Amino acid sequence: MELDVAHFRQSRTTAYIKEFILEHEASAVGLAGTRGSGKSTVMRSLVADPEIDGPVIIVPSPVRYDAGEFIRILLGEVATAISQGHSRPTGGRLRGAVERISARRLLMLACFGILAGVLPDTSTSASMQTSSVSWLPSNSFGGLIANVTSIALLTLVMLILMGKVALRLDAEALPPDIRQARELLRELRWETEQGSTTKSTLKVRSFFETSGESSLKLKSRAMTRSELVSALRDLLRCFARHTKTTRMVICVDELDKINDPDHLVAIVNELKDLFHIQKVHFLVTVSTDALDSFEQRGLAGRDAFDSSFDTVVHTNWLTLDESLDVTNSRCTGFPPIVGMLCHAWSGGLARDLLRAARGAVELQRRTPDEPLSVDRIIRNLVFDDLEGAVRASMRGLPDCDEQLDGLWRLHQCLAAARRGDLTPDQAQEDISGMSLKEPALQALLAKARIGLSLLWIAGIATSLPVYWIEGGKASLHLRRKAEEHAAAIKVLGEPTPILELAVQTALGKLDRQYSK
Repeated sequence: MELDVAHFRQSRTTAYIKEFILEHEASAVGLAGTRGSGKSTVMRSLVADPEIDGPVIIVPSPVRYDAGEFIRILLGEVATAISQGHSRPTGGRLRGAVERISARRLLMLACFGILAGVLPDTSTSASMQTSSVSWLPSNSFGGLIANVTSIALLTLVMLILMGKVALRLDAEALPPDIRQARELLRELRWETEQGSTTKSTLKVRSFFETSGESSLKLKSRAMTRSELVSALRDLLRCFARHTKTTRMVICVDELDKINDPDHLVAIVNELKDLFHIQKVHFLVTVSTDALDSFEQRGLAGRDAFDSSFDTVVHTNWLTLDESLDVTNSRCTGFPPIVGMLCHAWSGGLARDLLRAARGAVELQRRTPDEPLSVDRIIRNLVFDDLEGAVRASMRGLPDCDEQLDGLWRLHQCLAAARRGDLTPDQAQEDISGMSLKEPALQALLAKARIGLSLLWIAGIATSLPVYWIEGGKASLHLRRKAEEHAAAIKVLGEPTPILELAVQTALGKLDRQYSK
């Protein structure tokens, strides 16, 4: 099960956002969704989409907010994309060759030529039996080396000068947006310092002399937050005026990493100053968990997010067909029935779907000599997830909490069902009589009931000889039950009446005639 693929399957959310961007000259789109619902995948799909016709920049939000630092990072990414997106390979190779020659080869040849030209020539005459020391004559071997080296050095210097002139002309011929982007990159990466020195000397014949010297140094200061926003706005407008591409898409990912709602509002307000520039589209993501937490605490995070964008799109959980499409695109020959049950256990949440499918592949890989049945694969997936969740919940409670007894009973029941001491139906009856107070633990209890029901569905599917036939009655009923289980997993965080209704619907038994 591949962790990443070059080809992305287009979901309903991706198709809507792409259509919204293509139909508008400029836009600001908010993308909200549960963690793991595929918000980052939507952004990466835009990068790989040729219809966008322009650079797509993905900038992760910082873990800690620093006023102005986020805009500085964003400005650097945008300037880099504009500079690299229009660069010509010939100019890049010429610039690199000039820099390498001027830094290394020129120095080496200069030293060699100087040494060859100043070494003395010691010659001894047999008739006169005397020695003489002189500089290298031009007709000697050493003189020839010195002359050749000097010519090569002069030629190289001439080529370097011509290359620098060509680069300067090439830079002047670049579009204004590229020149502006490169100037901003220099300001962001380096501190420039300019200096001037003036010296005056007054001399009267040979008996009086006076001199004076003055110097001035100017050092650039770092741009403030307002200057960074202004520079980024000017760069985007310059890009819109001179670019040959249709648009630029700037994606700000993982905004839910900002825990402080005041910082979230500050980042959104910084971005608002840049919205609705022609040919520039913004796509900003935040998890619904973060928005809900801000709303429950009576804070302005949700209002700031909802009111700042042209539209706020909520990522839809995958449908059964979309889940099967995703598993087929990432793993060759993935069994459709296993894909259905992985969809049911994940609820259609993209991240959990891939984890379940990857777990199925790894389980079969660990037993290469034995093809595993569907119910054995699902049994391992379900019990691994449930036992891990129960242990984590037990560790999160204090020792004196009375709910520990209920969690321990749940742990013992699941362990007995895994060993085969209890059937899924018997374990279901035991769990139905348990009660826990906290909503998170009630959701865990409901998930255990859904998992045991899924084991029963997997056992029925394993016994069917024709479950893989598309359009057959057995296949249609399995699809329906998989969708009902996924719907119950999807509402685990909802109020008790909604959750209980979804669980009861999922626990409705599959028609017995399809198990014969």
